[in-house]
Amino acid sequence: MKAIKLIFISIVVLVLVSCSSNNKSTNHLEPLKIDIPKELKNNEEVVIFIEGSESVINKWSDSLESLFNDSEEFVGKSEDDLSIKDQIKLTQIGLDFMSQMAEFGAEMTLLENSAATVQSGLSDKELEAFDIVKQALKLRIDELGEKYRNFGNKK
Repeated sequence: MKAIKLIFISIVVLVLVSCSSNNKSTNHLEPLKIDIPKELKNNEEVVIFIEGSESVINKWSDSLESLFNDSEEFVGKSEDDLSIKDQIKLTQIGLDFMSQMAEFGAEMTLLENSAATVQSGLSDKELEAFDIVKQALKLRIDELGEKYRNFGNKK
């Protein structure tokens, strides 16, 4: 009987995941826009790298915000307090997030590999300008940290 229940829940979760629309909360941070320094604007390889980094940072940020928003109703609840519907919803949230993080990880690996190639041909002044990608990522991490500083605290 438990096996049938587990199979049924698994099928429901898979259907929900496959049919879920990617509704984004309207209170997400605005997409990060990296201003490319003038020292780098003429280097097509660097511009492509920076724009790709911008895209990955925004996907990562959006995924984290979706996780925060979607899971907030479950903060502080024990598994025993959750209905089957809540457990399915929480499982879906987790699967969606893991899927997005896997995609993010693959994109990040590609960017890291291309970063070494791109940086190898830059002058010291260009390398300083190139640090804008790291600064942009740190900025977004700081913004997320500030926005969700009190996440899960009972009011």
